[in-house]
Amino acid sequence: MNSVFNFISQELCRKGCFIEIYGDSGSANEQLLMSIAKEAMLSNIFSLYIDSTGRFRPERILQMAHEDDLSILKGLDFLSAPDSAGLVDRISKILSLNKYELIIWDGLVYPFYETSSSHKLGLISRLLSVYSFSGHKVIASDPLVGITGLPAGHLYTDPYVHLRAFLKIEGNRLFIEGVGFKKEYFVTSNGVFLA
Repeated sequence: MNSVFNFISQELCRKGCFIEIYGDSGSANEQLLMSIAKEAMLSNIFSLYIDSTGRFRPERILQMAHEDDLSILKGLDFLSAPDSAGLVDRISKILSLNKYELIIWDGLVYPFYETSSSHKLGLISRLLSVYSFSGHKVIASDPLVGITGLPAGHLYTDPYVHLRAFLKIEGNRLFIEGVGFKKEYFVTSNGVFLA
């Protein structure tokens, strides 16, 4: 299994699952998610990339895939989600379409920083969990950022997450660890590859 996407989709969750990845700042989670998006796109897996960080650039995926043709992105939809206003309704409508085999969410917690919207993270997490039970895969990053001093992961995502993976980077080596697994990958400008 050379690709991180194959490891996730064939070893960690053969059917549907909601995977939460987390790590310290600079632990290559964005590079990992972009690599997964690229591999899914090249494997004709219809995906949705949700960006709450404001860092998503489709041209980055084209660079990783060594492509100049924008039509290659036809299998990847994008949603910007910088704040929680109307987000529950938008996600509910998207999930009701049942068209994405894979949902990648970079910065799941980010839209929910305000105290008044923190509870919506639990609702979104439940929606994503239910969606994954029907055979879809959901990968979300950064859920352990604190909201008003409390760890969001434990309060708002734990009841719904099926698998948690911790990322640690040392130089260009990325370690992905969880209960019952530990993998080592190389991080390059073209993606994340098995060491």
